[in-house]
Amino acid sequence: MNLRLYLNQNISTFKNFYCFLKFKLNFQPTEPKKNFVYFLVPHTRLTGGNIVIFEYANQLKKMALKPLIISLKKNNQPTWFPRQKVKITTIDKINRLPVPEILIASSWITSYYLSQLKAKKKIYFVQSIESRFFEPFSLPKLLACRSYKQPFIFLTEAQWIKKYLKNKYQQKAKYLKNGLNKSIFRKTKPFKRKKKKLTVLIEGSLRSKYKGVGQAFKVVKNLNCQVWLLSYSGQPKKDWSYDRFFSNIPYSQTAKVYSSCDLLLKMSKIEGMFAPPLEMMACGGTAIVTKVTGYKEYIKDGKNALVINIDDVSKARKYLKKLFNNPKLLKKLKKGGQQTAQKWPDWKKQAEKLRKWLLSL
Repeated sequence: MNLRLYLNQNISTFKNFYCFLKFKLNFQPTEPKKNFVYFLVPHTRLTGGNIVIFEYANQLKKMALKPLIISLKKNNQPTWFPRQKVKITTIDKINRLPVPEILIASSWITSYYLSQLKAKKKIYFVQSIESRFFEPFSLPKLLACRSYKQPFIFLTEAQWIKKYLKNKYQQKAKYLKNGLNKSIFRKTKPFKRKKKKLTVLIEGSLRSKYKGVGQAFKVVKNLNCQVWLLSYSGQPKKDWSYDRFFSNIPYSQTAKVYSSCDLLLKMSKIEGMFAPPLEMMACGGTAIVTKVTGYKEYIKDGKNALVINIDDVSKARKYLKKLFNNPKLLKKLKKGGQQTAQKWPDWKKQAEKLRKWLLSL
């Protein structure tokens, strides 16, 4: 057990949960407002989970529903999300709002507010099994595990999560795959490369050990390739060698980074249904990924990407060298990736499925 991490996780969770314990509901006794849909998010920063919520909320707004995003923290407006049209407020102002027909929690901490808030339909959208992020016997792990026992309607984005909730917690969850923003993620004009070499993109939070960024740099060390790094949090370590670093660039600009690279190297240890490899495919590239939970949603080993075991640095290096020397294989994987992305549904289609399901409950 990492003692420092254990203490940091417990202190952070205690502060967040203390806010929940202080939370008081003073709703007026009114009937739920038809077609009002509130999404609860822990914050409004750029994360994979928030991208999903913002995509759904903005699509539902176009479908005559009345979505609202409610953050547990007072963050700045999410300028990172293009064409954001849905109103955002904070949990301390919820007493001034009408009672919604539908209330959706998007994480374990927001799920606890479902029991306190009023709504006709209460839904827990499980985007990952978050208990895996925390140290054993820690407070956040305990609370995250307990959140899956709550008596709500469950929704998830990955088949493995659906099976996990069923087998471990006897929760029957609705499965609805995430969409792909095809107006953003498509092959576009690339950045100019300084070197005519195979370009490898390493992407992920530099603060999270579960994203495997450090391992990815071990894979590319001293290899004859160009390395680009993309991250929205943290700073790279001094001993990492890379050619370009894209930090906190606008979300709409990530496609240009993807389009400039040949493949994405993703050494994740924990994922829900990770989007970056699919986004890379939509932009004309391919990927090397670990057998992390969620990869089976769309990755086909040898057809649109290459798959390795978690922590297998030597196999990843072997695959990279193979792609250096086998342009036909690289071309085949890229073509397979583009076909996968083309067949994948967009957010409009998935939001329509979500709308129908919500109104049928």
